[in-house]
Amino acid sequence: MIYLDNAATGGFLPRPVLEAVAEALTHPANPGRSAHEASLSALARVTEARSALADAMGFYDPARVIFTKNCTEALNLAIFGTLRRGGHVISTVLEHNSVLRPLFELRRRGWITLSLAEPDQTGRVGVRQILPLLRPDTYLLAVTACSNVTGGGGELEELGGLCRARGLLFLVDGAQAAGHFPLRMQNWGIRLLALPGHKGLLGPQGTGALLFDDSVPLQPVSFGGTGTDSASVFQPSLPPEAFESGTLNLPGIAGWSAGLNFLKDNRAALKKRMTDLTAALDEGLRRIPGLTLFSVPNECGIFSFLLEGQTSSETADLLAREGICVRGGLHCAPKVHAFLRTSERGLVRASLSPFNTLNEVETFLKTLARIRTG
Repeated sequence: MIYLDNAATGGFLPRPVLEAVAEALTHPANPGRSAHEASLSALARVTEARSALADAMGFYDPARVIFTKNCTEALNLAIFGTLRRGGHVISTVLEHNSVLRPLFELRRRGWITLSLAEPDQTGRVGVRQILPLLRPDTYLLAVTACSNVTGGGGELEELGGLCRARGLLFLVDGAQAAGHFPLRMQNWGIRLLALPGHKGLLGPQGTGALLFDDSVPLQPVSFGGTGTDSASVFQPSLPPEAFESGTLNLPGIAGWSAGLNFLKDNRAALKKRMTDLTAALDEGLRRIPGLTLFSVPNECGIFSFLLEGQTSSETADLLAREGICVRGGLHCAPKVHAFLRTSERGLVRASLSPFNTLNEVETFLKTLARIRTG
């Protein structure tokens, strides 16, 4: 099998990640709920993971690293937890439904108004696209760092400066970008950053996080046991406990911490591998007659295309029969397909990780060329 669906979930986990998950499953305990050694050891592993993630994202406060079950939950916490009824939100057509659905639900309820910016010809969204949409009641800008369809995204540093100047909350969806290029949270003025563990950050499935700075008036959206202030029937007010009700995914968090350490120790080699793979796939796809590429150059290994005379699902199914895993369809991102005018046929998406090989890329290209010619 050749796995080229890494934008959906990472297809390979380094051995230290597997070992950390196994160790946590072998010695389970509820982090911080008890005073015994196993519980305190579990808490130490969670604390280490918070610090590793804060460090990786250029963030100053590990206590404001909130663990969630995935990036979708982190985005929901960010959007519902900062809601200002009657306010105005700006986002983009590049967003995944993890951003669009919470925002459109709030709009349907009449709680917010919403505007969506379109990218420029390079696939990017910057100040030029956002300025015309600003209103006196705008309070939140929600932007993807890298579209899961086109590989384009927000000009984060530029947009962070705009949000600082206008007093806006700046939420970034780092689902595709994290691990592939730096997300400098403090330097770029990112006030809320949502992340998955299971893609470029080399963690297991079922892991995610929201990082938010101390200027964000974030409110909990779920309530329950936290292991602190147990005599009170009200939710604690301080992070991280205020936002982490119930038992954390200790095996997943321990594995994610190991993945972050692996990424830190091997960053240059992984970056070089990803650059080489991306260049080879880009060159090969552009040589196939009848193939139209819809993605823009990006560091996240995302390539979306159509073959002449085929729907994306037909192409993806033919590749699956050859043991090659890609994704066809709309990729949970309907607005970008409407913008690209690909809603009817969808797009085929091949997405790389640094653990793919040049031989796999070559085999994929040869198979695709054969499918194209019938």
